[in-house]
Amino acid sequence: MQMISLVFFLFVAILFFLLWILQKTVKNGSLAHRVSKWILLFASYLFVVYADWRFAAVLALLTLSTWLCAKYKRFTGLGIVASVLVLGVFKYFNFFAASFTALFGTDAIVLRLILPLGISFYTFSAIGYLVDVKRQKQEARGLIDLALYLSFFPKLTSGPIQKSGEFFKQLDAYRPLGFERLSQGVQIFAFGLFKKIVLADHLSVFVGQVYRSIKRRRCLAV
Repeated sequence: MQMISLVFFLFVAILFFLLWILQKTVKNGSLAHRVSKWILLFASYLFVVYADWRFAAVLALLTLSTWLCAKYKRFTGLGIVASVLVLGVFKYFNFFAASFTALFGTDAIVLRLILPLGISFYTFSAIGYLVDVKRQKQEARGLIDLALYLSFFPKLTSGPIQKSGEFFKQLDAYRPLGFERLSQGVQIFAFGLFKKIVLADHLSVFVGQVYRSIKRRRCLAV
């Protein structure tokens, strides 16, 4: 699901409507807050499943291992290693396997692993969370809060890699929804969209030329 698409805008509109209905119908603020977390978590996993259900399975397994390793602090190092291994396998296995095949001239079958959606962002987020828990900068959170932190769809594919403490601080704050907040969010999104499409995409052409010229000079120097 592209973040600049009609499907994504419809997805966000339906999600906002559900959360708004929840706050209007459930008068208990604490209960509405808890239910809203479940709705956001469901929406985030639906966002991943829309791309491929296997991506959601990888995310869920990493979330579970991170939660367990943070809960039992003596295993935080193991959780960090597991996150690095998951990222390394999915990002670099195909490259090394193809290089090995080409180097030794073997016809061995290469396992073509598909790169899961947002894996770089949520693995580094998991590592940062485990480090903060180990250093006692962050308390170990419940499974739902952690799962939402790692899978939160607005930052899953494009970042940023937000510190866990900052995310949980916002997550714990109960904010009544309304069309005033919606208009503020639309303005922020529109401004970011302008910077992405008008500025970043056009500037990337010139930046790419600079990097290519530097690379050619280095090749000539060698």
